[in-house]
Amino acid sequence: ARFLSPDRDSHAAQPVDLDEALEAVDGDGELLREGVKLFLEYDYPRHLEALRKGLERKDARAVKAAAHGIKGVVGSFGGQAAHRAALRLETMGRRDDLSDAQGVLEELQAEMERFADFFAQTECD
Repeated sequence: ARFLSPDRDSHAAQPVDLDEALEAVDGDGELLREGVKLFLEYDYPRHLEALRKGLERKDARAVKAAAHGIKGVVGSFGGQAAHRAALRLETMGRRDDLSDAQGVLEELQAEMERFADFFAQTECD
């Protein structure tokens, strides 16, 4: 099943561009599913914890690094909304301006939940 919304900017739009995600793994749905599973189980929780701690300490460099780690992987798996939120956090860290970062972190977490739910409910072949 392919899920592409004509209105990508609406919140109802699918959280993942499955065509883009499959392209990144040469159409191998099993490889995609395994990669997403590993990312959600290992990398994302580690980066999320680093983001939270970085915000608590007001450590812009830590926020930038953790957001960068999430951004690259989720983007390669077709998660554009989560990618955009992570990019905003990375940019805030680079600019050393974390004033709005908590709200963007909450947005990132919500989009990551939508991302995870999408892969839990979607066949990848």
